[in-house]
Amino acid sequence: MQRDLFYKMEMFNGTLLVLFKYESVWEARIVFKEEVDRLTEGLGEINDFLLYDGDTKSATAAKNQALELMVSSTEIICEAGIVHASKTKDNELMAKFKFTYSDLTEGKEIEIYKRCMNIGASAIPVEAQLIVIGMPATQLADQSNYCLKFRPLIGSARRVRKGGKSNKEEMLVVYAEMDMIYGERVDNMMGLLKAANTKFFTEYTNSRVIGYWKKKHETPVPPAE
Repeated sequence: MQRDLFYKMEMFNGTLLVLFKYESVWEARIVFKEEVDRLTEGLGEINDFLLYDGDTKSATAAKNQALELMVSSTEIICEAGIVHASKTKDNELMAKFKFTYSDLTEGKEIEIYKRCMNIGASAIPVEAQLIVIGMPATQLADQSNYCLKFRPLIGSARRVRKGGKSNKEEMLVVYAEMDMIYGERVDNMMGLLKAANTKFFTEYTNSRVIGYWKKKHETPVPPAE
């Protein structure tokens, strides 16, 4: 059971990455946005149960370190993106990268996280050009990892839980709710977007189904006789 929950957490994280990457497609759809917000909150709640057994002080230190890594890594992408957008005179692209360090850290923790996620997603199509300018070749992968590490720490300074049977039962309720939101709502709303947003639908499906079940059912290949 613990292994199944681990794979579900990978699926939850991976699917939310895709949803945030294509936020411009669904952000105007109020119902869709409500469901994504609930999934984001649910992921935070689950991570509370799993991770926050320490005291507030240690949680704050871990969060601050993760935040600094995420923002600093994103700043590098922004600097390269601004240069590229300026050279190509692409004002639309410029708007996606024109952030200073202080700009990146403005707002609530979840807003900073989403901002960094969106900047990373915007850099994917022009990664090769950014590397030519001088951005490290592993920058986007590193920044994505920093974002994933920061996400479960959001709110950790004020939300400290202790392990216990009741907490585990509450956690399983949240898992079940997130499964229901995916299976009964988001999956079907994604189906409505499929025709006009094929690439989005394919990436969502890969993160939602293929990758999760492939890992879950992966078995060692027996040696040839």
